[in-house]
Amino acid sequence: MPAGAITISGGSGKDTISFAFTVTGTNTLRYAQNLANTVDHLIAPTTKGGLGQSITFVDQGALASQGPGADTLTPVFVLVPVEADSAAAFHIDAAGYVIDSIGGAITVDGAVTGGDSVIVAAINSATTFNAQGSGNSVVFVSGNNTYNGTSLDTGNDTIVAGSGFDTIITGQGSNTINSGTGDATITLNDTGSGAFNDHVWLDDGKATVYANGTSDAIIATTEGQTIYGGTNAAGNLAVVLLPNSDGTANGNDLLTAGAGTTTLFDDSSNNSVVGGSGNLYFLGGTGVSADLTMGSGSVYAFDEANSSLSVGGAGTGTVYFVAGSGNETLDGASASATFYVTGGDSTANDVLIGGTGHNVLTAGGGFETLTGGTGTNIYQITDAGSANASLTVSDFLSGTANNLVLDGFSQADITTLLSGGTEANGNYTVTIGSGTTITFDGLTSGSELNGHIITFGNT
Repeated sequence: MPAGAITISGGSGKDTISFAFTVTGTNTLRYAQNLANTVDHLIAPTTKGGLGQSITFVDQGALASQGPGADTLTPVFVLVPVEADSAAAFHIDAAGYVIDSIGGAITVDGAVTGGDSVIVAAINSATTFNAQGSGNSVVFVSGNNTYNGTSLDTGNDTIVAGSGFDTIITGQGSNTINSGTGDATITLNDTGSGAFNDHVWLDDGKATVYANGTSDAIIATTEGQTIYGGTNAAGNLAVVLLPNSDGTANGNDLLTAGAGTTTLFDDSSNNSVVGGSGNLYFLGGTGVSADLTMGSGSVYAFDEANSSLSVGGAGTGTVYFVAGSGNETLDGASASATFYVTGGDSTANDVLIGGTGHNVLTAGGGFETLTGGTGTNIYQITDAGSANASLTVSDFLSGTANNLVLDGFSQADITTLLSGGTEANGNYTVTIGSGTTITFDGLTSGSELNGHIITFGNT
């Protein structure tokens, strides 16, 4: 690997690119000549009125201990000369590598044919790379740099942000982006029709991503990421929030859904989710806690064991929640949304709380507490689905518009429900059907359920 610097200078005529090397080994001159021949082959006539470019190699010689001409250096990249104009912009004339070691703001226009491999390695640089064509590979090592996907950028690019505050704006094609170790700002603008066009990996630093494309996939393994869905109603955004690469569980990420469809696989904790105008599909992993603020779109949520989802906000969307196995908590008490909630299986110990809207809560087969909220609610219990379950209905108060829907129970079960239970501490408990025990908090007798029972599928 060369040690030293690359200096680019030029006037209205020819540009000169000087290379300084500290080398050891053999074949110094042959390596330099091969490099010169490669670079010469890639040079095209200038498009800004110049007369072309020339290349000057400055060989500092071998170390004294190595003897004359010693050079063990093996080429690891190709340098592509660029044309400079008066605005300090450089224009790549052929596909290849650009190694930018200039300390200062420059603009590099990629080759129209694409295929550029650009490494921006300068400290405190502010390089802007205008991508064209397809198949570009751009790596920002340090400094605050910009990748700009132009209207001629057809995608299949790989972009890696560095340790600075890099800005990445993709073009219309498919790309793979790594956020780097700094705090990158990434804007996705793909227009393709593939399953997922842009793939973004947030595995270090704290990035902000604006998913404005038609189909994007974002995976985060480091906490503190911020992701915004776009305004495209036909867009499709998939986000995976994994536990931190350092082994901690908390994500502390923020996802704001957009106008399109958003699918979130949440496998870390303490994340905040804001619903948009499009549908949001939320899949919570084992032991995950999350906060959801409702938007105007519908939310379809599924949780695994030992997880909790808190839902709030004045959004007008509807929540469809299904509890998995194990213990889940759904707390929608501060939400004005309507909830359709289904409890878990016989292993569940769920706490399910609806919002202030009109909710439907369907009991599962475990130990469940169902709270409908201040709106008009329906509590649905099936004989098969709640066999041997122990259910608590916490707010079924006499004189309200709440209703109890029973499916698959017998007429004898209805009679038992109304008069065969017991009262203790101001609560009414009764067992019906295949061992389903129900406690109605605040009810002193089953007669208070009269006029609030709806039956179907009963014998």
